[in-house]
Amino acid sequence: MSNISRYGQNVRRTFGEAISSLNDQRRKVAWRLTNRSPSETVPVFIVGSQRSGTTMLGECLGRSPEIENFGETDRRAFLHFFLRNDETIREVVRKNPYRVVIFKPLKDSHRVRQLLALHPRSKSVWAYRHFADRINSAVRKFGRHPLDVFSTFKKGHGKSWQLEGLSEDDERLINSLDLDALSEGDGAALMWYIRNSLFFNQKLEEVDRVLLLSYDDFVARPDVSMTALTDFLGAHYYPFMVRSVHNRSLSKNPRPILDPYIENLCESLYDRLESVRKARHRRSIELKL
Repeated sequence: MSNISRYGQNVRRTFGEAISSLNDQRRKVAWRLTNRSPSETVPVFIVGSQRSGTTMLGECLGRSPEIENFGETDRRAFLHFFLRNDETIREVVRKNPYRVVIFKPLKDSHRVRQLLALHPRSKSVWAYRHFADRINSAVRKFGRHPLDVFSTFKKGHGKSWQLEGLSEDDERLINSLDLDALSEGDGAALMWYIRNSLFFNQKLEEVDRVLLLSYDDFVARPDVSMTALTDFLGAHYYPFMVRSVHNRSLSKNPRPILDPYIENLCESLYDRLESVRKARHRRSIELKL
């Protein structure tokens, strides 16, 4: 592709995004003019591991005229990508004029039960992605940083936010590994495992107010997945919410070659997440019959 063609493509994309954003804002204004403010806004916390589609998910929800999305760089609700103090978040929710308000506090994924306690109607969405695609994305974005995080912890030099909520079993796992022998892909895989283990460390499979959402399933069937998600949140589904969702990221790159032990850990955890998600889906169908 020539530079001129690439420039033209970028201009069209930027123009299209600007028009879409204006349409989204127009719909929100229209909704607020024609609907009474809800008696209580539902706060929703999107959590999970980085590079799992959480930003895209929040943006899709934010296109709804009845949902406001607070990205993790929005200083009204976040500071250095952490949620602000509980009272600030309660005030943000109290003053919000929309049916649902979305927060994406990935750095707070270890304290979902505390977040749910902030408001009687709070809900959470735990988003996860198959580890192979997530590893490829994370290696491009973070390189060997996960290995540095584990190494610093193993040497007793401190625990970064990625290791908050670490279980005793996972701590023993990190200390048992020869980190110098691991590749960047292994480091990304181990981080995927540690962060998604938080779902079970907090026993969130027992909490009905937490929805387990597969990124892979979402991009493969965006209309079906978004309909189920908005039902869970108590909002309406609008087709334009998923207008830009595509599945081209699935298996885009070859599956990474991993340390067999770490790969088995990831396979087991992924199967466990899938089992919980599918069991909940079957139960929801049965309740509707």
